[in-house]
Amino acid sequence: MSFEPNWVSIPGNTIKNILSEREINKNSFAEMLGWNIERVNKLIAGELNIDENLAIELKQTLGASTNFWLSRQNNYNLRKKKIELKRVNWINNLPVKEMFKNDWINKTTNIFEECLSFFNVPDIETWECQYADILNNTSFRISPSYDSEKHSIAVWIRRAEIMTNDIKHNIWNKDLFEKKLFTEIKPLTRLKNPAIFIPKLIKICAECGVLLALVPTIGKCYASGATKLLNKHKALMILSFRYLSDDHFWFTFFHEAGHLILHEGHSTRIDCSNIQQTEETDEEKEANIFSSECLIPYQLKEELFQLKRNKRAIIEFASKANVSPGIVVGQLQYHRLIKFEYLNDFKRRFSWEDINTGIRNSLDNLKFHDLTLNEI
Repeated sequence: MSFEPNWVSIPGNTIKNILSEREINKNSFAEMLGWNIERVNKLIAGELNIDENLAIELKQTLGASTNFWLSRQNNYNLRKKKIELKRVNWINNLPVKEMFKNDWINKTTNIFEECLSFFNVPDIETWECQYADILNNTSFRISPSYDSEKHSIAVWIRRAEIMTNDIKHNIWNKDLFEKKLFTEIKPLTRLKNPAIFIPKLIKICAECGVLLALVPTIGKCYASGATKLLNKHKALMILSFRYLSDDHFWFTFFHEAGHLILHEGHSTRIDCSNIQQTEETDEEKEANIFSSECLIPYQLKEELFQLKRNKRAIIEFASKANVSPGIVVGQLQYHRLIKFEYLNDFKRRFSWEDINTGIRNSLDNLKFHDLTLNEI
């Protein structure tokens, strides 16, 4: 890829350099042209277009050919137009309306600068390096129904970064995280209200060095979850509550946890799959197996496969596995033991009102109270 700077040099800069080299001040230059100083200032500032007549005047006063000055102006116009078009395309590809609606950015006359500020980057080129380039090299689980668009995914990831920026946390500890998955996190799957289990979940994750962000999908982002080891001290996990059901949320959580535990490296892994997706990479298969066996231990798998499809049997088995009945149904569906449209009444449905309450409570707690966690 050839380098194209995100700036353009106005023809006035060339004029200014020539005047400096020849030690000609602007007043003298104005006299040479027979202009007033205001018009000279506009020329140097790039506010006047160099047409053929002006190019002839510049040739006579500063030298170089008429074609040189016309070409200088034309190249500037083309480059400026290209930069402006790139900015317009970038803005048009971002889900700006939803970002306004969610109060992720402020309504302003300069949307371009506001979006750069959201991403904390000085220009589009830096954004491409920090976000788009990462996403282009990510192993996606692509949904057969959706075409996840990199700009919306970048917004989703950036929102997670902003939400977790001030969270106090311990140093990333893979062994501790794996232990707490079973001892402290799995029991949360039986809690019905996100307003109750979310603060507990985020706190436990922070104690293990995992920053957990719960961010709704936006624009053309259809991700269920994502993980990234930010550095040796902390990891980031993002969940979207995409289907607002307990089976999908918890399967996705343990799936993303599987990535952090099983797969080394700092690459961003994004799950954009449909819950019925069948084509998977080796890493995704491993994370799926990890999630499934966290929810239903291996020693209970045979009993799950033989489970009667009635309310009492499902509830009793859920209690034995220490998960919700909805998760049991989700696992029956996942293993193709029942169709995806069967027994969905067992699944708990969440609301964003309760989810947001849980998020607010947990973030306020972890940001402003001393929980003996070490901020890295």
